Amino acid sequence: MNLISVIIPAYNVAEFLPKCLDSILAQTYRNWEAIVIDDGSTDGSGEILDQYASRDARFVVIHQANQGRAAAKNAGLARMTGDFVTFVDGDDYVSPVYLQKLLGWLLENSADISKCFQVQFPEGGQVPAPYITEEVRVLDGSIDLLFQVQGIESFPMKLFRRQLFDGLRFPDLTVAEDSALMIRILEKNPKVVYNNSQYYYYLLRGTGATLAKSKHHLERIDAFATWLEVIEKNHPQDKFALHCAAIRFLEEGIGAVTRTCHLLTAQEVKGYKSRLRAEYRRLSGKTPLPLGVRCRFLLFYYWTGGYLMLKKARNRG
Repeated sequence: MNLISVIIPAYNVAEFLPKCLDSILAQTYRNWEAIVIDDGSTDGSGEILDQYASRDARFVVIHQANQGRAAAKNAGLARMTGDFVTFVDGDDYVSPVYLQKLLGWLLENSADISKCFQVQFPEGGQVPAPYITEEVRVLDGSIDLLFQVQGIESFPMKLFRRQLFDGLRFPDLTVAEDSALMIRILEKNPKVVYNNSQYYYYLLRGTGATLAKSKHHLERIDAFATWLEVIEKNHPQDKFALHCAAIRFLEEGIGAVTRTCHLLTAQEVKGYKSRLRAEYRRLSGKTPLPLGVRCRFLLFYYWTGGYLMLKKARNRG
């Protein structure tokens, strides 16, 4: 019977962790191991994990100093023994049939990755009823899937054959580490099966204000620069992928700088804008950028304050 490794990074999620772990215990597919990484929590999350591990040997707990989500997930990959692996965030939870469905679709279609979708719900709010369907789609893997399948770049909601991670690990990023790694996995041309049913429950926590005060948003520039690097170096004939990745890189770059400009010195802002401008000019010579993207970038570059005012006005409207 196939063993599934469930990797759960956990950092200061004591309030939500029992529901997450209980949802794993409730799985109809029983042959699993849960590798739960306590990433230096200070709120009692580690003690909760130890309690679950003492009651069920399928829970394996790793305690480590705080190193971030990427390092936590890499620790789980190093420890796992399963034939397949999935990722669940410590403040989320999954349907009782989550593992059963993902594994069933994967095996029935001789696929390498299976994917479902998620229900999003606010902290303290009502959880919407999930959408359920029996229809599945099977796609031959390529980097083009990054731009064709919604949510393909994130790691929750998916089941992977463990061999896809041979020689690969999450890069040392605080944000967008999933995006930076997924393109490397899709380079292996995995067969992907997906179903639009919502078997993963994603909590919208009130942590956005904390992240907004962080420069970590700027790491998104490096993450999506990885997409360009991989495509241009290894897939130079894939014009569709280059076009889509160029747009994504510029949009993410604009977003990263405008979210953090209040935390940066004028010289730092100038440096990031210069880097993005150089890439804008280079990419404009390689792929026809849409008019909307060009207008947004030029407004951002030459009048960042005006760009921010227009964005705020649009959000209010």
